[in-house]
Amino acid sequence: PTLKPWERELLRIVRKIAQYFYPQMQTQVMNEGTASFVHHYMMNRLNDDGYISNGSYLEFIRSHAGVLYQRPSAAFNPYYLGFEMLHDIKRICENPTAEDRAWFPNLIGATFVDVFQDAIRNYRDESFIRQFLSPHLMRKLQMFTIHDDTKANAYLIKDIQDDLGYK
Repeated sequence: PTLKPWERELLRIVRKIAQYFYPQMQTQVMNEGTASFVHHYMMNRLNDDGYISNGSYLEFIRSHAGVLYQRPSAAFNPYYLGFEMLHDIKRICENPTAEDRAWFPNLIGATFVDVFQDAIRNYRDESFIRQFLSPHLMRKLQMFTIHDDTKANAYLIKDIQDDLGYK
């Protein structure tokens, strides 16, 4: 009630913009991962079938590697995490291990394209990661959970790469 009309209008604009971008922030891993995965697949097929030159393919690989680069000790690159998760889901569908059979029985023998389409339609980043992040990928990405208590003089590692930590 104490805002001037121009201040109220400014807040309305900021709110509208935030409402527009909020859903996009909830699907960043999936959107960027899907874009990277599909682009990688297409460029590899074009190269394998001889539709692009080796020079064009190398240019793509250089760009692709830059997009997916995961800096050490940095927050996860959403392109990299999504790309790796989609590759891992494909691996689980097509060439599962005994561990995959225990953790993802519903993916064993499923068609990757069907699983991929279901994930894109029905999940946001958080639920996608909770549903499809495998112990195999957690080990590959060296994931663990750190509890940072500002009152303590050391970090506490809470979850590691074991069955309880994966859950």
